[in-house]
Amino acid sequence: MKKMLNLMISALIFSAIPAFAQHSHEQAVKTQNALITAKGVVKVIDLENKKVTIEHEAIEALSWPAMKMRFAYEDESLIKEIKIDDSVEFGFVQQGKISLLKTIKAI
Repeated sequence: MKKMLNLMISALIFSAIPAFAQHSHEQAVKTQNALITAKGVVKVIDLENKKVTIEHEAIEALSWPAMKMRFAYEDESLIKEIKIDDSVEFGFVQQGKISLLKTIKAI
């Protein structure tokens, strides 16, 4: 009986994994190159590596909790008015593992 119960539990767990993986993949595809917006506080501006570290609120579109993370940027004019400790609203696109900053403004 115990062996049968273990088999049933294992079957339930393993049948849920593909559904979870499919949901995660679909969510990643939906948000790929879509502008995602959030609010946070600028902690570091790394001009040499073109990165801005922002301590941001939870981002529901990606199911991300609040955290501190680095965002890459391409356009230097994007950050010229931003300073460390500024509260900001920002927009970015997720490109694989790269979070590319597209908009940012102090609030």
